[in-house]
Amino acid sequence: MPAILLLAMLLCESMFAWSQEYVYRAFRQPQGLEDLSLNALATDPQGFLWVATENGLYRFLGSSFHRYGTAEGILEQNVKAVFFGPDGSLWAGTDENLYRWNGRSFGLASTNGIQVSHANDIAAGSPGELLVLSKGNLHRLRYQQGVPFSGAARPGTGAATPAPVNDSLFFTSSYLASHPDLEHIGGFAALPDGTLWMACGRKLCSWRAPEQGGSEPVLTEWNESSGVTPDVYSTILLHRNGSIWAAGGHHILELSRGGPERAASHRFVDHSVPASAHNGTYDWVPLAIDARGNIITSVGIGIDLWDGRSWRNISKDNGLSSTHMRTFLFDAAGDLWAGSNGHGLYQWLGYQDWEGWTERKGLPSSNVWSVGLFEQERALVGTEQGPASVDPATGLVTAPFPAESWKYGQVTGMVSEGNGSILAGTSSGAMLRIQQHPDRISQIADLQSYVYEMFQEPTGRTFVLTRRGVFDAATLKEPKPVPVPQFGSLMGTPAGAMAPNFSNACLGTGGSSWFINKHGLVQHTFANNQDLWTRPDIDGLPTTGDRIRDVTCDPDGSLWMTVNDSTFWHAIPEKSQKGPATRLKATQLVLPEDSRSLALIGAVVDSRGWLWIGTDDGLLAFNGSTWRHLTQESGLIWNDCNENRLSFGPDGSLWIGTSGGLGRIRHPEHIFADRPPRIAMVEARHGAQELPLTGTLDMPWSRLDLSFQFAAPEVLNRTGLVFDYRTEGLEDDWVETRNETAHFQSLPPGSYHFQVYAHDLTSGIRSETLTVDFKIEAPWWRTRWFYALCSAAAFLCIVLLLHLRTKRLLAQQRHLERLVQERTSELEVSREELRRQATHDALTGLLNRSAMLAAFRLEMGRSVREGSPLTLVLGDIDHFKRVNDTYGHLAGDEALRHFASMLGSSVRDYDHVGRYGGEEFLILLVNVGRAEVKERLAALHASISDLTVVDGASEFTLTCSLGAVCMEPCDLSSGNPIVDQKLALSTADEALYRAKRSGRNRVIVGELGELAGAPMAEVPMETV
Repeated sequence: MPAILLLAMLLCESMFAWSQEYVYRAFRQPQGLEDLSLNALATDPQGFLWVATENGLYRFLGSSFHRYGTAEGILEQNVKAVFFGPDGSLWAGTDENLYRWNGRSFGLASTNGIQVSHANDIAAGSPGELLVLSKGNLHRLRYQQGVPFSGAARPGTGAATPAPVNDSLFFTSSYLASHPDLEHIGGFAALPDGTLWMACGRKLCSWRAPEQGGSEPVLTEWNESSGVTPDVYSTILLHRNGSIWAAGGHHILELSRGGPERAASHRFVDHSVPASAHNGTYDWVPLAIDARGNIITSVGIGIDLWDGRSWRNISKDNGLSSTHMRTFLFDAAGDLWAGSNGHGLYQWLGYQDWEGWTERKGLPSSNVWSVGLFEQERALVGTEQGPASVDPATGLVTAPFPAESWKYGQVTGMVSEGNGSILAGTSSGAMLRIQQHPDRISQIADLQSYVYEMFQEPTGRTFVLTRRGVFDAATLKEPKPVPVPQFGSLMGTPAGAMAPNFSNACLGTGGSSWFINKHGLVQHTFANNQDLWTRPDIDGLPTTGDRIRDVTCDPDGSLWMTVNDSTFWHAIPEKSQKGPATRLKATQLVLPEDSRSLALIGAVVDSRGWLWIGTDDGLLAFNGSTWRHLTQESGLIWNDCNENRLSFGPDGSLWIGTSGGLGRIRHPEHIFADRPPRIAMVEARHGAQELPLTGTLDMPWSRLDLSFQFAAPEVLNRTGLVFDYRTEGLEDDWVETRNETAHFQSLPPGSYHFQVYAHDLTSGIRSETLTVDFKIEAPWWRTRWFYALCSAAAFLCIVLLLHLRTKRLLAQQRHLERLVQERTSELEVSREELRRQATHDALTGLLNRSAMLAAFRLEMGRSVREGSPLTLVLGDIDHFKRVNDTYGHLAGDEALRHFASMLGSSVRDYDHVGRYGGEEFLILLVNVGRAEVKERLAALHASISDLTVVDGASEFTLTCSLGAVCMEPCDLSSGNPIVDQKLALSTADEALYRAKRSGRNRVIVGELGELAGAPMAEVPMETV
């Protein structure tokens, strides 16, 4: 029996969890979406998402929402529908009126009081024609085209002047008299060929205009004889394959391609969601079609998807934290947007391309430590608390051993033994055989060492990579297994010493295997019935302090290596005529600038030669020319990838083991199919006045602020998104910013071109450049006539004054100005030097005690004003007196300088660092609150502890202890900054005292105002 199938069949009490887990992003009040009951969604030609809610209309700007309500002309709160015509015209329907954007505001589209009930009650007819369903009657609105939404100025309160729209009923009174069912239309769809599908009564109707030469339109009724079960239908949808879908209160029907002209041979097929799933009672039922042709709806809890064969429900069990959905929309990237009833707006990230599994879906643990054995289209997964198998087709997770009874530690590697059993290695060193008979699981060896990986060569030979060395799995039955000796001898390990630590291996070309050690590589080749072990030299790597972390084999025969967890290297073996390569040439792969601070955890190369790198913040992908940074914003189940836990399945999908679940990219080839981001102008303001965004903007000169707000509305993964802008006529250099607004003040008169584009720092993909032309008129004192008047006056003055006297006075003036300027420059230089001496420590260059206390008072004031948290950290170098006593005071001074340098480089630019006295240092972390203080302090402590100081022939290591206190604005309520400062300093000092008393080299966080002896929180050392 195949090994992977074995796990699925073990024990009838195995735990099952069906379907996958997905990543969703919710938008609610914190993002500016004030109302959470959504009615409709639409996208405009610029790519902005529009959201109709029960309390206004919203436009999504990419990172925030802007509301349109009474001030913009929409008098009612409950906006039922939003629609963009083919010409870009914007329409909004409420339960009382229909509105059209007229270029500056919303105006009533009709005085007949058109009432819109649902998202699909507005559709486009022929050019310049809009079809609207109101109170059961179908209206035809003819309007002047060419007034798209432009984001122009908004007027004051009240509806704007009605736009010129001709409103009439679509069907004449005589036609309705002969077809009374058309007087109560429940929903409709307008097809491109002019056909109308309608819910008429409790059946469906199709209407076609008279054919050429005909006089009467063709009306076809679809009833029970046509497969239409009587129901109140409200939604009708044309599928891209030509079929018609209709949804009602209890049924969802499909009419396959053919349409009304084949009514005699066509019948509707009932595809209703099973009644047992949601009690069989539907309210307003939305329908949408994804890029694969699947039907999306919501009839109860979550989202229902029809894949052509059956329905599949996506709900809270799949990570969706909402209930009934009212409206759906697919954006240009293919992601699904869903508007809920009371829970806000959701975006399904990585729709149909990304999926994942966690404990909630049946994994013994969400911390995945191995993945990569594939049999019978299943993936074998090792987790923190036991193994599991995953069927990607159904999402079924089979965990044969209950997590609560698992006692062997992390399952870090698994291979098939070829006889229906699985060999598994664990973090405790236990080697396990998982089989069906006679036992479910048995321990065959205890290597008493952490097992990094199980590596199997094509010949079936299996190696176990541990901290004690590399073991041949064939020797595990021996009483005391010993590592393969060749690894130790090649690495120069003395006889009897512990074998070298090999943590990773990969399969190269020609059947060779590569094993990685922090000091180099070992190549194993089996040829002519003999093992050949070699250790090639690696040229090009830095020679000092470098640690090779892992190796990945490229299909072209080259190798990829991680060095020091932060740099990536490409090693190409030199060809040898006599056997395996004896030398490799390594060159560094330059990572994107915004990714160079990431910790590189592991990597894998696919059959295309694309490189996939796991990091502590998502996944990096490189196709040889372009990078992508993939995170939860892309659809990844969790950002923290585990070491060497990337693997490709037989179908080409990429499996990703993380500390928060198992992720899978079903189609990795889609990752590099991104379109360039689009950029759009949101608004332009001159002071409080909003400017139109059409034509050239003309404005008088003033000292008021001129601002341009722009956005990349379709970019949701904003990790590497930045904007570059410049103003031609003012400056030629581009300014890079993450903000979405550019400000200018007191621009001189002239003509300008404001230009802006968006680009991604990781991939380098950029949008087109957006240009706004504007002109600043000259003030009266800079007009030509004023200059002419001044010139005439100056000429008269020159004539009246003696030439020589004027020349002499001007010369004297220039001389005096030069003397004053020189003296002023000298004074300014002296004053700056005195200021620095007064505020900075002479030894370390950091702020001194008084300057730090002054900065502390300023930051406390800022914290109270801006409502932001503040963290005070008091640090002390451990055993500093011992350094002075042992190595001398000059070495102690060097230690202080080195420690101060590392401390200053470990904080942000707007944080404050200073020397408090002796070996004590004071740090102010701005905007760091209780939620993130432990993580921030752990990172800070890790960067300044265990520092190696070299002073001449002396070399020693420094550690430090940190005492911290986190202050929220409410904590600084005494009104006396001196009292608050003393209280914070005393609390941090008490925390530092406890850190040193607890053994030093640790971080203790105290609460403001804690008494001596009160318990304080310690940052876990494993975090540090």
